[in-house]
Amino acid sequence: MIVKQVCGIFLAMSDEATRLAEGMIAAPRPAARIENHLCEHAGCGMRAPFGFARPRQTPHWFCLAHRAAGDRYL
Repeated sequence: MIVKQVCGIFLAMSDEATRLAEGMIAAPRPAARIENHLCEHAGCGMRAPFGFARPRQTPHWFCLAHRAAGDRYL
């Protein structure tokens, strides 16, 4: 565990769990979901982790092999 010391105060790193104050409860959040996108290249259909879109536009998804095809959507 790495801890930074600033002015005598120890700060928790971002990957460490934090505790709520006594009597507090965490706000409910929807369960995280993983979306499995498929490559939009014709005839590919592989898993596509690379998304391309301009702000407020629908993203287009491509696999590693066809990632360069997504540049036209930027």
